[in-house]
Amino acid sequence: TGAPIPKGPLLKSLERNACVSLLGCGWLGLPVAEKLMKAGAHVRGSTTQPSKLSVLSSLGIESLLMRVDSGSDMGWTPSEATARFFDSNTLILGLPPQAALGPEHFSSQLETVLSRRGSPGFAHLVFVSSTSVYGSKQGSVDESSPLVPDSESGAILAKAEARLSEAARSEGFGLTIV
Repeated sequence: TGAPIPKGPLLKSLERNACVSLLGCGWLGLPVAEKLMKAGAHVRGSTTQPSKLSVLSSLGIESLLMRVDSGSDMGWTPSEATARFFDSNTLILGLPPQAALGPEHFSSQLETVLSRRGSPGFAHLVFVSSTSVYGSKQGSVDESSPLVPDSESGAILAKAEARLSEAARSEGFGLTIV
């Protein structure tokens, strides 16, 4: 902790005074939000827990209560704040797949996020995936390694990576998968 944020292609859209939205300020998103704020970014963060709104706000994070659930409205409340949330330089998507709800649930969540991009919308999306997309392969893997998931959540994430790659190409936004 406390290490400086490295400069590189991924962080081009995270330059000082950039706006970054984190969909999911949980165990990973919250420390990322704090690092980005220290680097000078304006940070918007979502949570599904009403009690966490004050925690995020006290840290200087523009907070928003947001759920991406199945149902006709997907749990989104249409509002100016929601539109502003998706109109950021970078959107960091840290939603975990819930295998128990089935692959269609996560796929539906992704489609809802993509439909909220709007205009101009985020220029870059960072998707938090998992090494589970590589299955139980031993040894080193990198972005050129084949995806051979052997778990339900790994398969869901591999499908999500493919869908987001397709959307980035067709809609012209940057994509980084970590």
